[in-house]
Amino acid sequence: MRYDINIKDIFESAGYHLIQILLKKEIKKMQKLPQEIQVVKQIRPDFLAIINSDEGKFIVQIEFQAQNDMTIPERMFLTFSLLNMKYRLPVEQFVLWIGRGRCKIPSYFEVSSFFTRVHHEFKIIDMSQISPEIFLKSDKPEVILLSILCKTDDKKSLAKKIITKLLKMGIPKKDLLNYLLNLEVLGELRNLKIDFEEVIGGMPIDLKVDIRKLWSYQEGKREGRREGRREGMKHGLYEAIALGLELKFGKKALSLVKKIKDIEDVSELKRLKKEVLRAKTLEDFIKAINGKL
Repeated sequence: MRYDINIKDIFESAGYHLIQILLKKEIKKMQKLPQEIQVVKQIRPDFLAIINSDEGKFIVQIEFQAQNDMTIPERMFLTFSLLNMKYRLPVEQFVLWIGRGRCKIPSYFEVSSFFTRVHHEFKIIDMSQISPEIFLKSDKPEVILLSILCKTDDKKSLAKKIITKLLKMGIPKKDLLNYLLNLEVLGELRNLKIDFEEVIGGMPIDLKVDIRKLWSYQEGKREGRREGRREGMKHGLYEAIALGLELKFGKKALSLVKKIKDIEDVSELKRLKKEVLRAKTLEDFIKAINGKL
C-alpha cells in the first residue's frame, strides 16, 4: 500500500533525530543496515514432536549434548522463536547431558541493551543423576540401553544388568548384536569400555553372540593378539568409526564409511573416533576431518 510506503519514507528521513529522541542520548555516528534480514542457517533439533495431553497441545524439543558447547543457549532461543512463529504452540525445551564430567552449559540465554532485554530459559537434565532402574524396568530394548548413561557407582555391574535383561528378552541374535553395538556407543559417552567377553561368557551357550563383531577397545586388543597388535587396533577403530557414523547419521554416511579404511594412521583413526561423538551433523564431521578422507 502507498500509505505504508509514505510512512516508511517519513521515518526513514527522520531516523537520525527519532533515535536520539527515543534513546535520550547524543548520537556521534549512525550506520544504516539493510532492512531485509536473511536467515540461511538450517536448524536441526535432535528430537522434535507435537504432544497432545490433558493440559493441551504443545511442542517438545530435545537436544542430546555430550560436549560443553557454549553456543547451545543461543541456539535454543533461536529454535524456540522459530518454532513459536511457525506452529503458534507452546514450546518445551530440554537438553539431555550425556557427556563425561559436569555440564557447564548455562540453562538460559540472556542479552540486553538500553531498553530491550531477552531472558530465555530451558531445562538441562544430567542423565548421570537419574536412576538407571527407571529405564531398566522397560520392555523396550532401546529404552533399556539408556540406563548405561544413568547414575551408578559400578558401571560394569550396570552393563551386566543391561546385557542380562537383553539376553532374557529372547531377542534374535542379529538384533541382539545391534543392541550391543549401540550399548558400546553409549558407553563411550561415559568413558565405559565394556568387557563383553567377560559378561556374555557367563550366559547360556545358545544366547551367545559373536562379540568379535563388536568394536570395543578390549576386543581390539584381542584381535591384535591374533592378527598383530597394530592391525587389530586399526580394525577395532575402523569398526568404531563406521558404526558411530551409521548409527548417528544413517545411510547418508555410508559413502564416508567406505573411505575410512583408506586411512592407515592409527592416531588419525583415534581422532576420527572422537570426532564422531562430537559431531552433531554429518557436515560437522566432514569439516572436522580436514579432508583426510
